Amino acid sequence: MHLQVHLRRPEQLVERLAAAGFAVEAQLTLASAESARGALIVARRAAGAAGAA
Repeated sequence: MHLQVHLRRPEQLVERLAAAGFAVEAQLTLASAESARGALIVARRAAGAAGAA
């Protein structure tokens, strides 16, 4: 598994992933005392897309 961490607004990242040909499969918004907002986003490159494994 390859994991990348970026500090971006979740809705902006979902839009960018979709525009790049990824299918967003799950999105979970997180909140804690240490951080006002966070999210986990699971996306998969669409089958048949360039570079798909």
